[in-house]
Amino acid sequence: MDMKTGLDREAIRVGEPLPWDLVNAEGRILFRKGFIVHSETNRQRLLAMGLRPREDDGLEPATPDPAPPPMGSGPFRQLEYWADRTQDCFDHLSRNPRSRPGEIREIVSALQALYREHEDACLAAIHFNHHRPYSCLHPVYSLFLAELFATATGYPGDTGTALAGAALTANLGMYEYHDEWATQAGPLDEAQQRVRLAHPDESVRRLRAAGITDPLWLRTVRQHHEHPDGSGYPQGLKGGEILREALVLAVIDRYLAFVMPRQGRRPLYPTAALKKLYEDAAKYDMDIVANFIKLLGIYPPGTLVRLVNGELAVVIRRRANDALHPEVVSLGYLDGDWWEEPRPRDTREPPYRIKGAHPMEETQGLTPARVARAWL
Repeated sequence: MDMKTGLDREAIRVGEPLPWDLVNAEGRILFRKGFIVHSETNRQRLLAMGLRPREDDGLEPATPDPAPPPMGSGPFRQLEYWADRTQDCFDHLSRNPRSRPGEIREIVSALQALYREHEDACLAAIHFNHHRPYSCLHPVYSLFLAELFATATGYPGDTGTALAGAALTANLGMYEYHDEWATQAGPLDEAQQRVRLAHPDESVRRLRAAGITDPLWLRTVRQHHEHPDGSGYPQGLKGGEILREALVLAVIDRYLAFVMPRQGRRPLYPTAALKKLYEDAAKYDMDIVANFIKLLGIYPPGTLVRLVNGELAVVIRRRANDALHPEVVSLGYLDGDWWEEPRPRDTREPPYRIKGAHPMEETQGLTPARVARAWL
């Protein structure tokens, strides 16, 4: 027994369901009763997190839904609120898909509105804001990238909503495993692979139970891991059998896998991620990949760059028809001499030309909060 948390460590066994919900210090449920730990490595990682058993046996979370952000809150405060709402909603739906009728559509609509009001800030968050669980950030960032594609290519309202909804919910069928797998050092075992291969169909089942009936939304979710050469799953569809919307989601999912951190693998700088995506384009759809790269830009918002004069800057906005010279603000110098307030720099001027990329992980003392101030 862990005297500090009241956790019976011996009751957590590999291959057996958890006997209770596990919550963090704030009372938020991180692992549900019935969750199965599939390896000793992940068991030890879970035990090291300082979690405690939930004190009640009810089905509702130990904490209420997150409080809405105050009116006029900045884009990142709003994003965090809706990411938390997504996590709570998916947590309920993974146990009882009928428990939150209508909430998925509410979240989709709110995130679409947030993106349309703060497009560059939402795209920027994808590249540096990773401090919340993968299971709630991945669906939100998928929706933002789907909106990037839909708004730029003129998708009509209902089709755009279906694409956004599919992007948010494509991985709902394996939601309860996502965070464990994101922190797992080794490859998925046989049981985990079965869950992975079945998750598109399971996502559709949960969505139908939650009241989602849009056929385009559901078909896109079911097909989002299909590949034109027939190597995808769950149906092994080929070429024209696959919805274009599903191929868009496949590209988005691949890009996020590159730029979001996972256990044992640092995130790729966006330029490197786009290069790898282009190299693999034939596996997805060459036209969609090329359009995606064009829309996101060589230096997407939220990426760090070194300037000729030695300053470190963050890209805040893409510049139309000039991918090599995005709008940036300087944060200071790499030795940690940061400005009190970000300073605009024109990358078309010789002293402020972009010299190269700079991964955030290699920058001591630079926090996501300081980077986020560039959009305030």
